[in-house]
Amino acid sequence: MYFPVTYNREVIPPEIVLNILLHASPLDLLRVQITSRYFRDILEANQHLWRLARKSLNPPVPDPVLPKEMYGRQANWSESAYANHVFGRSNCSFCGDSVDHLWVRSYYSLRQIVCIKGECRSAKHRYRVIHSALRIHDGLHFVQGSHSASEAEGWSTVVYTSATVLLAVRARRNRDPSALQPNADSEGQGRG
Repeated sequence: MYFPVTYNREVIPPEIVLNILLHASPLDLLRVQITSRYFRDILEANQHLWRLARKSLNPPVPDPVLPKEMYGRQANWSESAYANHVFGRSNCSFCGDSVDHLWVRSYYSLRQIVCIKGECRSAKHRYRVIHSALRIHDGLHFVQGSHSASEAEGWSTVVYTSATVLLAVRARRNRDPSALQPNADSEGQGRG
């Protein structure tokens, strides 16, 4: 049986609720958002709360910068949808299994989540991700890196260097996943 939860706005004014939510983490905001329509409306109307929560992490989660269209998805997403992508439950982009472990790698600009299975993290799959991004878009200006979440180990960020981009372009030209492995002539070129 469903009992609707009502909130008496006279008990706690919205200004106080906003002040409390200013100090919440993105995961806390996701949890508060699903509790009631009142909180969902507040969080949808105040996207800056999500941005502040995201920037308060150490290191901060990168901005949701996307190209015009990717895989039929909209170019920009709301801060709440971005937080759900980063902190919510999701599926591996390759095998489709639910990602419910502590360590996950997410390529935000590509909207790809990779689970811990060896075959999903292999060079063949990395080649597929970068190759499909290059095929759809001209250039890698939107490939910013990955941000890995782990409750046990904190946060870590991996940023693509110019050498990585050169390897990806070479792999695309040759249609060869092994070209993603650095060699002597690509090392030292354009570190960035």
